[in-house]
Amino acid sequence: MVEKDAIPQTLLAIWGQSILSEGWTTIPNVLIRSQSLLNISNSELVLLMHLISFIHHPLSQIYPSINLLAERMNQDRRTIQRTMKRLEDKELVRKRIRSKGS
Repeated sequence: MVEKDAIPQTLLAIWGQSILSEGWTTIPNVLIRSQSLLNISNSELVLLMHLISFIHHPLSQIYPSINLLAERMNQDRRTIQRTMKRLEDKELVRKRIRSKGS
């Protein structure tokens, strides 16, 4: 839960406390305006937005699981993997392997 004092007043005026109490995500307008120029599909852009939503400060590491992303986006795991691969190929994201095993 986000404290009211931490929410910018402009956002509060637009969205209200009840919606923003769970947090919010800042997306650079240049990313949205340059979607066509960057050759980013709608599904790639939405996945990027979900990834960005995990950033909490400038040095944040983003580690959502494929399962979590699939659930959030109402997509099959394989669809998320293919979309992530396209983002990697376009050098918009870099993948780090996390292993729960030894």
